[in-house]
Amino acid sequence: MPVATRSRRVVHQKAKGPVDPGVGLKVRQLRTARGMTQAQLAGPDFSKGFISLLETGRTRISLRAAHILAARLGVEVTDLLATPTADRQDVEFMLLRAEQELRAGHMKVASDIAEKWLKRSSGILKARFQRLQARALIETTRSPEAVKLLDEALRTFRSLGAKDFVARALYDLARAHARLDAPGESLKYALDAEQAVQRGDVVDRTLELEIHRLLAGAYFVLGDPASMEIRAERARAIAEDVADPAAVAKLYGSLALTRYEQGDKEAALVYLRKSIDLYDTVGQVENAADTWNTLGWLFVQRDSLEKAEEALDRAEALAKQHEMPRLLGWTTLNRGAIALARGELEEAVRLAHIAAKWAPASPTLRARALLLYARALAAGDASLALVRRAFEDAVAAHKSESAREQARAHQYYADALSERKQSAEAFAEARKALELVGPKI
Repeated sequence: MPVATRSRRVVHQKAKGPVDPGVGLKVRQLRTARGMTQAQLAGPDFSKGFISLLETGRTRISLRAAHILAARLGVEVTDLLATPTADRQDVEFMLLRAEQELRAGHMKVASDIAEKWLKRSSGILKARFQRLQARALIETTRSPEAVKLLDEALRTFRSLGAKDFVARALYDLARAHARLDAPGESLKYALDAEQAVQRGDVVDRTLELEIHRLLAGAYFVLGDPASMEIRAERARAIAEDVADPAAVAKLYGSLALTRYEQGDKEAALVYLRKSIDLYDTVGQVENAADTWNTLGWLFVQRDSLEKAEEALDRAEALAKQHEMPRLLGWTTLNRGAIALARGELEEAVRLAHIAAKWAPASPTLRARALLLYARALAAGDASLALVRRAFEDAVAAHKSESAREQARAHQYYADALSERKQSAEAFAEARKALELVGPKI
């Protein structure tokens, strides 16, 4: 005989007393700014119909329901229920607009809005603008300024008891330190964010997914593959549980690079193809194009040059169709790597120069282009002095890159010097590479 189970309690609402349409309007603005549907906001606690009635000012909201919705929307319940002044409404509107620009990938626009309205804000709104500006910096630069902004925002959030924003700021700090190649600090903040989620300070499965994905990357950089695997599997389980194809696609892309670094190139290919399929399913063309380019790069590493060209053809077609000049720089670089692999050294040099023209938009692309140029020169009959100068430029350009990429540049330099019988210099460069990625004693 089956055991009777208690059904999930649903929050029921009844329209009684005066209705404040401002609350519903704020709920709708926050929901749309975060890209949520009414059903997603309702979750298991409400009906979609209740959210619709609330947003159109046809029902009131209880304090308990307000707490639940505020948590899902990432705001304090006091902010959700407060009647804003005209000035505050202007500030909140610009905050929502900046968040929308950030979600759309318009980082400079979002940053400019945040910088301007920081001066007109105070309290939690100022902290939210600081956090938003920091997030834009994280996406576009490796600036320590993002850490400074987040530290200030975090202090404000903690002083005001805004636990949900504390959790999000901790995650942002983890990302900022990862960009600054500080995996130890990144791991610390990510674990703090995870603890906040476990305490229930914020209920956001997407944030939980991103934290596990970040932890997987941090453990990988720190040389702990066992912990990396655990976090990656947890992230995959969450992504599949929340039925977010875009999140799963992003995770597959990360797992592909992880598998490649582990030496499992076949698994990396499988993950990249899965990622492309999912991006195609949800219509995220730019992400699909980026992944086609990554697939082309991986085929180059496997010496499958014809397949690499096919993948790059797909990436370039999408980049031209949807006006993605940044991606064209990367596909040009990968075509240069194909030319180098085939011994077409003049073509490799030419493509490296073209890729380097995208330098203002991407210092990383410039560093890779300079390294390709140096390798092409070293493979030919260029003078030792010219090869040295080219590699020194490439190594200098890699100073802001990860330790792993810096080591890669030094190792290529060491190989080039060894080929030209410069044993002492080759040994010195190889030692620098080992010091960057080897175990610390």
